[in-house]
Amino acid sequence: MLIHANAASPGPSRTRIAAAYLCDSNYHDITLYSLASFARSHSRPLDFHFFQVGYRKDVPARFKDFLASRNHTIHVIDAPFARPAFEIRERPGKHRHITETALLKERAIGELSEAYDYVLYLDGDMLAFGDVHCEQVAGFNEIAAACLDLSIGTGIDDPLIFDRCNVYGLSPRYFNSGLMLINSRKWRE
Repeated sequence: MLIHANAASPGPSRTRIAAAYLCDSNYHDITLYSLASFARSHSRPLDFHFFQVGYRKDVPARFKDFLASRNHTIHVIDAPFARPAFEIRERPGKHRHITETALLKERAIGELSEAYDYVLYLDGDMLAFGDVHCEQVAGFNEIAAACLDLSIGTGIDDPLIFDRCNVYGLSPRYFNSGLMLINSRKWRE
């Protein structure tokens, strides 16, 4: 699949940022709420890429009009790379609790990294209540600048979290990767 930054995106002198969502049919509607919240809150134009795993459903015309009114674009894309995630998930032990869709994040980011300077990956259950200011963070040299760690809110200071990690085969250093700003150049290295 070849993805090109939209012609309406910021010009060459401005940072090109794609916002990537990945979901299966169970998360379609909730992902649209998330996407609308980021589109409403983000002050600069974004190219939203809505990767759909195992289904195809367009977004309503009024939704597209709303995005256009905020100078955003949306691309609804079939995720053609689902099979490898299924194979990873079916390995014994560690990955069975992780959904196939979650394992596809790496592939979605890779699909966009050639055409954009940065990829903002967003889980469909995240809501924005203010501008995330991606452009102000852009310019960093690490692979990722923004990763939301939900462990503080879910019990990293609770000794039982280590027991839960052991039960599910997770590192106690696990973080929720539901919001990541990826440096595409570093991603491709």
